[in-house]
Amino acid sequence: MLRRRLATLICALVATLTLPRLAAADWQKMSPYTSPDGGCAGMKFFSDVNGLVFCNNKVFTTSDGMTWGNPVDVPQLMASLLPGGMTFLSKQTWLASGNSFDASMNLVGKTTDGGKNWMAKPAAGSTGMADTKLSFLDAQNGLAYGLGAANKALLAATADGGDTWKEVALPFIDPVGTVSRVVSVGMVDASTWVINAVQTGGAKSATFVQRTTDGGANWAAAMAPNTGFLFIQFVDPTHGFGWAPIGPTAGLYTSTDGGAMWTKIWMNTDPLQDTSFNVMLWKDAMNGMFGGNGIIRSSDGGQNFSKETLPADWQPNNSLPPVSGIDWPGPSAYAYTAANNKIVIRNPAAGGTPVGPADGGTMPPDDGGSGGAAGADAAAGTGGASAGTGGAAAGTGGAGAPSKGGGGGCVVGGAAGSAGAIGVALMLALMLVRRRRL
Repeated sequence: MLRRRLATLICALVATLTLPRLAAADWQKMSPYTSPDGGCAGMKFFSDVNGLVFCNNKVFTTSDGMTWGNPVDVPQLMASLLPGGMTFLSKQTWLASGNSFDASMNLVGKTTDGGKNWMAKPAAGSTGMADTKLSFLDAQNGLAYGLGAANKALLAATADGGDTWKEVALPFIDPVGTVSRVVSVGMVDASTWVINAVQTGGAKSATFVQRTTDGGANWAAAMAPNTGFLFIQFVDPTHGFGWAPIGPTAGLYTSTDGGAMWTKIWMNTDPLQDTSFNVMLWKDAMNGMFGGNGIIRSSDGGQNFSKETLPADWQPNNSLPPVSGIDWPGPSAYAYTAANNKIVIRNPAAGGTPVGPADGGTMPPDDGGSGGAAGADAAAGTGGASAGTGGAAAGTGGAGAPSKGGGGGCVVGGAAGSAGAIGVALMLALMLVRRRRL
């Protein structure tokens, strides 16, 4: 009986003393920390430590959440993509869009072999794709949105992973004498979307927050602020978040009915005085982040926010906010910048419920299978919670369950099994034995 108690005590002490000690705001530099090619324009993690990042003209891979390697060159045609211009649907399937593609060619670039070969995919019949971004609900269903040719708003949908696109009519936009754009989109499901569009042109200037439940065949105005949303994101079929950055209606809004009605939940108080955010990401209905000149985080559904501590030299460059994109596979979170040559930083203790392989797993298979909705990119409007996660790299195994005829063992994995911690546990156990003998 005493031996079993001592063994249990030792296991518990070792596990407790060797758990990683990381503060919630402990953002770390990844390596290499700087990129000679400039800032980044797309990132996706498929588990807690396995991910891809696109920095100027290369795609880098990480399998440990701390170091980048295996660069893959991307054709110069796509080297000038804006933040959010590169979308990773799986380890091998990537899509590129934006001002690097000739609007008259009306194309989205796609690779299914990890960047070895690229295909030009027709997108959105008449208006072209002059300045657009992509937002995907899953590996098949997505939207291209932004500014098309002739300075007209563009919205196009795909249901086959970007192989084919169909332009969606926007009847509320006045096509005569106006310049228009789709600013942000949020996908509730494959056919239910909420978009924010604007048009300028004197008396015709207007902002529209519109909702469709039939893939764009019909539209209805959502009950939302008249200044519209810079970002829209849904975390499940009912819960969504919208960020209105300007005017008397500025603030964070939430919807609980799939985007039909929106309610303001945050008033303009500290620490959200700086409204120069250019990315919003909600992991679920409770946990979210904003990125701009820094990163702030909420764990209560947007009622309160706290500031995160970033590396001291991760500062704005030429007045541009450094945080251009965020992904939060859980428990780690990652942020990248397009403002200077700093690449990615990581918070390994951001928290959140893992949804992927418990051990960090490997990247998704090469068949283009779904890896979850994409993370948030600058001004992309949406950033669904990413699929995948994993345990800490230096995790601690719990006490093994007793088997028939014997007691359970204890296992300490990775860097957790330090000699110092085990020594402390043994000393405490020895003290217990001495006390019992006395």
